[in-house]
Amino acid sequence: MVCVWIAWCAAGRLSGPEKHSFSSFDSPRGAAAALQFDKGMLKLTDADLEQVLNLYQEVSARTLIRGPNLPPVKISLHNQTPLTRVQTLQLLDTALVQNGITMVLVGDSSVKAVPNGQARSETPPTIDLGADDLPDSSSYMTCTVRLMHADPRDVGDVLAPMSRMPKSIICMPAEKRLILCDYAANIRQMLQLIQKVDRPSLPWAKMMKPGTNTSGKR
Repeated sequence: MVCVWIAWCAAGRLSGPEKHSFSSFDSPRGAAAALQFDKGMLKLTDADLEQVLNLYQEVSARTLIRGPNLPPVKISLHNQTPLTRVQTLQLLDTALVQNGITMVLVGDSSVKAVPNGQARSETPPTIDLGADDLPDSSSYMTCTVRLMHADPRDVGDVLAPMSRMPKSIICMPAEKRLILCDYAANIRQMLQLIQKVDRPSLPWAKMMKPGTNTSGKR
């Protein structure tokens, strides 16, 4: 049995000449914070992937591009708390990754669905948010971090157990930078740890002139 409340989504979409789209990284304000599903109203029971992707397209107001070789999964969800538009997208990102599918934002108007194993070959959006502002979800992203004291190679070794994507941590020693390409929940943990370990007092940290902060913002 499948019960997808797409009509609920369509009713919440904005109208007018200006085009609007949404993502899991939107600030929880304005239209992104509009209630999308009240408690118990999002009901997916063994839903076909096509139905879930259609729901994603409705909520995000983005054109959905279906990559080849998507697994024929069945997805079940039943929300126990009210969900805003952005929270719904975060939940769908996580549920889809758990079922082998990663959603990759493409510009401001599209989103691509690809198998998890192919996600690393895609180009996720660069998100300049601090750890506390990142969603705790499987939303695919990249960010650049400038270290103040520690060697990027040392920090990369510390972060490696937190990575979920292959080769998700790129070290740039000459520039004192790390490029992180992974799911938001993992990068959130990485940034929180960087804030703790990028200190001159640690034995392996090399003293250098302070650069920009390590919050994930450029």
